[in-house]
Amino acid sequence: MAMPKANDLTAAVFIAAITLLLGTANGSIYQTNDAIVFEFDRTWDGSLLAKRYPPSQSDYLPIKAFLNGGVIPPSHIPMMDPFTKSNRHSSNVQSYYSWLHYHPLMYAGARVAPESPPNETRTAQCGAGPTDRSTHQRIIGGSEAIPNSWPFVVGLSVPDDEGKSSIICGGSLISETKVLIAARCVERFSMIDMFYATLKLGMHEPDDSQATRRISQMMVHKDYNPKTNSFDIAILTMVAPVTYTKAISPVCLARANTDVDAHAGKVAYIMGWGPTISDKKQAASKLMKQADLPIEEPAETTPAKLMQGAVSTIKSEECKAIYRNPGQISRTMLCASSDKSDFCQGDIGGPLVLQASNGLWTQIGIASWSAGCQSETETASVYTNVALLRPWINTNMID
Repeated sequence: MAMPKANDLTAAVFIAAITLLLGTANGSIYQTNDAIVFEFDRTWDGSLLAKRYPPSQSDYLPIKAFLNGGVIPPSHIPMMDPFTKSNRHSSNVQSYYSWLHYHPLMYAGARVAPESPPNETRTAQCGAGPTDRSTHQRIIGGSEAIPNSWPFVVGLSVPDDEGKSSIICGGSLISETKVLIAARCVERFSMIDMFYATLKLGMHEPDDSQATRRISQMMVHKDYNPKTNSFDIAILTMVAPVTYTKAISPVCLARANTDVDAHAGKVAYIMGWGPTISDKKQAASKLMKQADLPIEEPAETTPAKLMQGAVSTIKSEECKAIYRNPGQISRTMLCASSDKSDFCQGDIGGPLVLQASNGLWTQIGIASWSAGCQSETETASVYTNVALLRPWINTNMID
């Protein structure tokens, strides 16, 4: 009989230890037929709805521990009917957050500016964005966006260990309460981290957002696997709805379509607050400085303002031919390429959009992963295919 490898034993011991600590995972983490759901106890204004103390051990584990391929077995995550909310609070499967009222560690910074309790859902036309053709010409080379010209773009901000917040990912507003984002944006953070995260809307610079919201719920596709990046999609629910304005309104979403090349061969647009030069270029610049070689100073690496650029969508087979491992490109992905524009780390989760003949902007992709910002060898960046996953989005947009 073959002996188990040391790594396998270590993993088994770790899983067993976590299992003993957790028992059945917190009721605030559960699964539906197609999603892993993470919920936070909040009041209507976003402040902490404290229960008992101390918090569960699961609150400190990274989100990816609960996802496909994570260390927490699916059998330890309760199965819930998303439409039977009363079942979520049954005592036999739920032990919601155990946070003490006004506890200084857990409560600090958990409140957002109060506003009226949620009203009835309002509707507005989706797809507002730049209309001036001269603007499109300026986009192609990559440039600063006109302030609030992309009203559906959202920034996800998570504080670091020192309490400093920065935009770590982009996202797109798809309803008054929902933001579409890449699952990999949240996988490395814990429930505690995400409790203090904020979504910034109507923003051009980090300090000029016209609305800020805490997150009350995260829904991650059940088949998302951090190792393969397939099904890289999540929906964040805001603690209170936003009011639509010229600076804040939803993007239109591509219609459901199983053809992976439905949007190939078109010019699309990306935007975000990520770095404007690649890590490779930064490293090369540093080495040249050390060697006392004359160099041109690189552009700033983290833009203070929203940037935009144009890319060309390509067929799935073309994308597979670019990457050394064609198996990396799955049906849930679409690719786009440009020698001038690309997304970087802080842009992940942001929208890839096309302009329809009626002038409205439609999201066809979610910035997911690439070989590096403007890689010289693997020149295509990879996006989650919105049209292919539109049924999942529709199911999980229901409040």
